[in-house]
Amino acid sequence: MFVYKFNLITVRVVCSATLFLFLSPLALSQQQVTVPAGLRLVVAPTATLRTGDIKTGDRFTVTLVTDLVFNGELAAHRGDTVSGTVVRANKARRVAGKAQLELQLDSIHTEGNSVLFKSVVWGVEGERSNELKKTAGKVAIGKAVGGASMAKRMLATSSAIAILTPGKQIEVAEGMLMEFYLAEPRTMPLLANVSYSVKDTALSLFQDIVNKKLTLQVEYGWTREVTIAKDGKVKSNNRMLVRHDSLGNQTEELIGVQKKGKRGIRGRIQKKISKKMAELVAGIQKLLNAYSLAVPKMSKKFFARAVTSHASGDMTGTIQFEDIDVVSTNDWATIWFDSSTMSPRKLLFKTFMGEKAVQGEVTYVTIDDSFFEIGKADVRIPGEGLAITITNNDFHKIR
Repeated sequence: MFVYKFNLITVRVVCSATLFLFLSPLALSQQQVTVPAGLRLVVAPTATLRTGDIKTGDRFTVTLVTDLVFNGELAAHRGDTVSGTVVRANKARRVAGKAQLELQLDSIHTEGNSVLFKSVVWGVEGERSNELKKTAGKVAIGKAVGGASMAKRMLATSSAIAILTPGKQIEVAEGMLMEFYLAEPRTMPLLANVSYSVKDTALSLFQDIVNKKLTLQVEYGWTREVTIAKDGKVKSNNRMLVRHDSLGNQTEELIGVQKKGKRGIRGRIQKKISKKMAELVAGIQKLLNAYSLAVPKMSKKFFARAVTSHASGDMTGTIQFEDIDVVSTNDWATIWFDSSTMSPRKLLFKTFMGEKAVQGEVTYVTIDDSFFEIGKADVRIPGEGLAITITNNDFHKIR
């Protein structure tokens, strides 16, 4: 997790009450770690939360997306279940009233232990104009918990994660990346002592494999498929051959014949939409390259500041690096590297394009133990209802 600097966001936050801890007798004998107020928990709902379907007092669960780490010490595993309560769920009425949703986490379940706590409340309020309202209440709470920096981050994103449906109900879809913050310091059982210093070695190894990648990429070609869906419906699907010229510039050649465009007004509208989609994909590609740390200055900055730990669960055998403000202000990224080769295995990130939140999950493939590339990237823009999937396969040598 990112320490002392924070990234997410709520739109309407209420100060939380005192935290308390319940542990089994076995847990009491374990070593413990005290995590600070404001520590960020990145989670994803296990089911869609919608104001028309849930009510105040309902319980909900989310999954911890990254290991919960403070100063290199592991407090909870990626994939652990986190539970919470719906503090407020008001659905929009036909004649009057606006949808409101407030959520609060209160327990983490890890290795047989239950740690009960209360997070800062995450909240958002709908407007009649199909917008999500950003209220000022959370700013005071952010300052009280983590200072002005945290307040700024909280102000930036909550309304960008939720969407307002055509019926003006607030919806947080299953799998959306959400960030909550502890409201007070809390002592938790230490699951594993993972404190160690690997940053200098990691940076050296990673730069070596990036240099190899830049050298070897001209020798490979592959097939790329890009699918764009809006509100769950596929709008475009293109396949292309990808290569690099001798200068390292990437070229793409469309496979097959494009459909004949429409004429007249419809044709112009179609061209405009196609151009917008092409610009969107190009922007996403740049983001993916940036978060893959292919730029030496960026990788040095990342490794110097990242919070580091041995990863667990499905990422066992990797090292988890996390940082904020990686590519732009108020973004964050978590990257898992193979602990022996330092080739990237997985990436999670959240950033902004304009005022729209963009979040992505990337898995990498390694070819011939020397060349790595993005295998699959799932990128979502919740506020637009857009999902972009980029898949690279059929890697083959061309030189």
